[in-house]
Amino acid sequence: MANMTLQKQALLGGYSQRFDNTMMSERTNLSILSLAVPLGAKNTVDTTLNQQHGVSWPDIGKVHRSNTDQSIWLGLQQDQCFALFSDLTDEGFAQVSAQLQAAAYITDQSDSWVCINIDGPLARTALERICPIDLHPTVLGESCVTRTTMEHLAVIIHCTGSNSFELLSPSSSAKSFLHALETSFHNIA
Repeated sequence: MANMTLQKQALLGGYSQRFDNTMMSERTNLSILSLAVPLGAKNTVDTTLNQQHGVSWPDIGKVHRSNTDQSIWLGLQQDQCFALFSDLTDEGFAQVSAQLQAAAYITDQSDSWVCINIDGPLARTALERICPIDLHPTVLGESCVTRTTMEHLAVIIHCTGSNSFELLSPSSSAKSFLHALETSFHNIA
C-alpha cells in the first residue's frame, strides 16, 4: 500500500496582487475556530477565555486581541464568535479545544473559509463599490467586524486598520469572490 500524505494547499494558490499602491493577498496561514456558547454558560465561557487566552467574549461587531497567543476573537453573533490563529497545528487545535471544550461548543472552520487581506488607500473605495453596508471609518472602524454580502457572496469583514481589511468568504466560492474584488479594483484603478 502506498504511503501518502495530504498536503495543505492555498485555495487561491497564495494569490498576491498590487493595484496602484494597494495590496490584495490571500492569507494562507490562518486557522479558524468557531465557538458557540451553550445555553446558560456565558459566564463560564467568559471566565475560561480570560484564563486561557486573556480575552473576554467579544460583543457583536467587536474584535478582541489576545496578548498571550496573538489570537483574534471576532464577535459575530450573540452566542457565536470566531477565533483566528496563525498556523494552528493539529496539536494546537487539540490544545485549544481541550482548554475550551468544557465551556463552549467548538468546530474547526479553517478549510471552510478563504481569507483575503487588502491594505492600502484604495481598499475602502474598492470595497464600497460591491458592499451594501456603510464602510465609513466612523461606522466600521479599526477592530470592528461585520457580516454582509458582496456580489451575492457571504463575507465577514474585519477592519484591521484605517485602510486595511481582512475578508473571509466561504471557500466554495473563493474564485468568484476573488473575481468580484479584482473587478472592483480594475474599475477604480
